[in-house]
Parts: sequence; structure tokens; C-alpha cells
Amino acid sequence: MLMNLNRLLKQAKAGFAERSCKILYLYFFSIYVIFVFNEFLAKPVDFYALVLIIIGLPLINRANVKLIFTSIAGSKSAIVICLSILVISILFFTATLFQLPQTNGLIAFFAQYGVHIALPAIVLLVIPLNKESIRFIFNCLLAALIILALNDIALYIWQYLNFSKIGEDFSHRWFGDGYVFLYPFLLGHLLNATSEKDNRNQSQITHGGLYQLMLYLLLILIIFLAGGTGARSTYGIILLQITIFFYFKCRQLGLARASSILIVITFVYLLVNFILGFLAPKLYSGAIDRGLQIYDRIEHTWMPGIYFISKAPLLAYGFGVPAWNEAYALYSESYPNAINVGSTHNWFLATGFLGGVCAIFAQFMMTAGIIYWSFVGINNKNLEIKSWVWILLISFISFYLCKGLVEFTTYKYLSITLMGIFISNAVNHKHLHYKIGSNNEFISSKTKSLYF
Repeated sequence: MLMNLNRLLKQAKAGFAERSCKILYLYFFSIYVIFVFNEFLAKPVDFYALVLIIIGLPLINRANVKLIFTSIAGSKSAIVICLSILVISILFFTATLFQLPQTNGLIAFFAQYGVHIALPAIVLLVIPLNKESIRFIFNCLLAALIILALNDIALYIWQYLNFSKIGEDFSHRWFGDGYVFLYPFLLGHLLNATSEKDNRNQSQITHGGLYQLMLYLLLILIIFLAGGTGARSTYGIILLQITIFFYFKCRQLGLARASSILIVITFVYLLVNFILGFLAPKLYSGAIDRGLQIYDRIEHTWMPGIYFISKAPLLAYGFGVPAWNEAYALYSESYPNAINVGSTHNWFLATGFLGGVCAIFAQFMMTAGIIYWSFVGINNKNLEIKSWVWILLISFISFYLCKGLVEFTTYKYLSITLMGIFISNAVNHKHLHYKIGSNNEFISSKTKSLYF
């Protein structure tokens, strides 16, 4: 009997240590989530992602592996997403390998793509796969938006102290990427906070009201800061996001459709005329004056991208600045007036340059899979899970399918989208097929405590 008791105590200690490692690893991953959007820390974050992968390998849990693979196998759209990512990665890596003996391309491949796409796969096989983990990650994304905004403000202060002209250059332009990707998570927090209000007591409602007030102040602050980027794509997408948000917010508060539309139009008018151009009036007016004109972008970025893909449709160029500059130098011989701006400024054309036509097709399939999964793949009446899915979809569409069609787009943020999709898919699958306390559990009771 004493031997059995000692064995049970050892198992309990081992289980506690394993759960602690999972939670600690989730905290380590949260640091990556918060700082991956900061271009000032790009290289340290790339290295940190590699460190997380190495640390996570010995922590991989068999129960996580079984749940992830079972949930993917149960969703055709999830299978399409996985296979598409695998094809894209193989094509990118193969094209970059042909640059050897030069190693700049391989370094760029792993730093800009490889570690960021591999990291979600490792994290999913380590951390607890439950709603609490998703809530924690979504809160980290809100924290990432706050940190990004504070960094933007700090740059304005530094420029002011150094007597630099504020709002007349594009030094704040890159902040727009993070704002576009992260803003839906802030808007989602505000919508969800209202829907959960009925389930709280008076004290919780008071604290929740203060929390919502702070979020609304952040919402307005981001609009001011987004106006300082000088990027038309950022202006347009932020306006579209805020328009959709305020319409649904008005409807959530019980206002009629006509009243909601009127309030939204009024608010957008105030944004366009008084807020967006506050920090950088010259950049803003210049962007508005250009309107929807993109002829220069077509001439100097899209046309060269199409030309490069036509010259190497199967075996493309791979990663690295030297690969792009070398290709553009040959292009300039035929088109001497072309201006090298460093990329195709289009997500799909960039994929074609890096991996060829097959990579473009795989990326189309991945995109279709993400959209289909968001609408059809999630078959769950749980409103919380559905809200996570919709926020992920809006963020993905805003950054990759809107901004990504006219601007240089990083693949790093795709790690957040993929992480959100597959952890939501796993939790959704578990809630549909895994009944706690029933006789038809598909993972053992020994591992149940790791998930619930």
C-alpha cells in the first residue's frame, strides 16, 4: 500500500511539473507575441523564436500531438491549410538553396520565414490546449498593441527632443503594419466585453466599465497614431475596421439600423477631417491628394514582379536582398527608368518571386482554406470560440488580403494567424467530440488534467 502511495505521489509530482512547464512555455511564447510586431527588435525576436523552438522540442507532449492531428484530420480546410504551408515552405527553401555558396538567402529565409512558421507548430504541441490559453494569447495581442503604441509615442518624443521635423517623413510608416493586424483584437475585446456584461455582478460591472473606458481611449489613440504613418493603405483599412466595429456596436446596443448607419457616417466624417491628419498633416494631405492612384506602384513594383515570375516560373529566386537586387539589375537593363524599391509590394507576387507559380497557387489554397475554415469549419454554438475565429479572420484579411495587395508584407504575422487557427480548431474539436466524464473519451483520464 505504501509503495502504491509513493508511486501515486511521484506521478502527481511529475504531472504538476509537466503542467508547470507547459504554462511557463506559454509565458515565454507570450513575450514573442508581444514583441514580434516591433521592427526595432526584429533581429532579437527572430533569434528568440529560434530559442523557443529549441527549448520546446523536448517538451512536446503526446496528448497534444494526438489532439492536434485528430482535430486537423477532422477538418478538410485545416488539412488544406497545413499542406499549403508545407508546399510553400519547401518551395521557398528549395529556391533559396540554389543560391549557395552564398548564405545570405538562407539566413534571410530562416529569420524572415522559417523560425516564425515553425514556432506555432512547436508551441501547439507543448502548451495547454484550452480556452484559457486562447484568452491569454488574445490578451497578449492586446498588450502587443499597447506596447507598439507606446513605442510609436516614444519615437515622437525622441524626434521632438532631437529637434527633428515631426510628421514630415515616413519614419512611423512601419507602425501601420502592426496597427492594421492588431486593431481587430482591440475591437473584438470591446464587442465581447459588452456581450458578457449580463453575467457579471455590480463590482465586476464597475471594474469592467473602467476597463472598457481605457480600451476606448486606446481605440482613439491608435487612430491618431495610424494617421501619422502616412500610408494610404493604413488609413483606408483602419477606417474600414472602425466603421464595421461601430456599426455592430450600435446594433449591439439596440439601435435601429438607420440610426446606426447615421452614427457611423458622422464618426467617420470626424475621423477623416479632424483626427487622422492631426499628427502628420503634410503626409496625410499628400496621401489624400494621391487618392487611389497606384500607377507608380504598378510600374516600379508589380510589373517587375510579374516579369521576374515569368522568367523563373518554377524554380524561383528565393530569399535575400542580393537575390532581389541581382534580378532587378537585369530588369533595369531593359527598363532603365525603373526604380528599385526593394520588393513587389504585393503578397502574392512576393510569394511568386520567392517560390514560383506553384507557391502562388499554394498560397491561394491556404487563403481559401483559412476563409472556408472560418465560415464552415467551425461548427460550434459556443459564441466565444466563434468570436475568436472572426477576429482572426478580420485580422488576416486586413493585413494580408487588403494591405498585402499594395504594400510590402511580412510573413512573421502569419505565425499568429496560424497559431490562432489551429488552437481554436483543437479546442473546437475537443468541445464537440470530447465529453468530460463519459465513457467515450479519446484521450486518457491521466492526461485530462492537462487540458481542463
